[in-house]
Amino acid sequence: MLKNGLRIVTGAVLSVFAPGGRRQIETGTAVIGIRGTAVYVEAAADRSYVCTCYGEAVLEPRADPASRETVRTTHHEQPRYVMSKGAPQMMMRAPVVNHTDAELDMLEALVGRKPPFTGKGYKPYY
Repeated sequence: MLKNGLRIVTGAVLSVFAPGGRRQIETGTAVIGIRGTAVYVEAAADRSYVCTCYGEAVLEPRADPASRETVRTTHHEQPRYVMSKGAPQMMMRAPVVNHTDAELDMLEALVGRKPPFTGKGYKPYY
């Protein structure tokens, strides 16, 4: 645990964050700045997978901070792989994997909220 976030060496985490708060998730290949959102992160030695499920996050490759990218989504539109040093490309698009809308519904319900995509006609991810 970090003061304002979490460091993941290997493994995965799905989390929701309140609007207005700024948090950070760190992996071996990325620093993810959270801005009131939901994210799913998988960390491995050679790459990190980051899905900004909804909201806003700043993705910064540790190997190339200048490649930083701000991702704004409403329903899983821009998952990314963030690669380790030596990769020909630091960030690339990725599919939605290993997390579901039902899990996001459950996490938001634990804190008395609903995901912002609820009731908006989006095709659910199972």
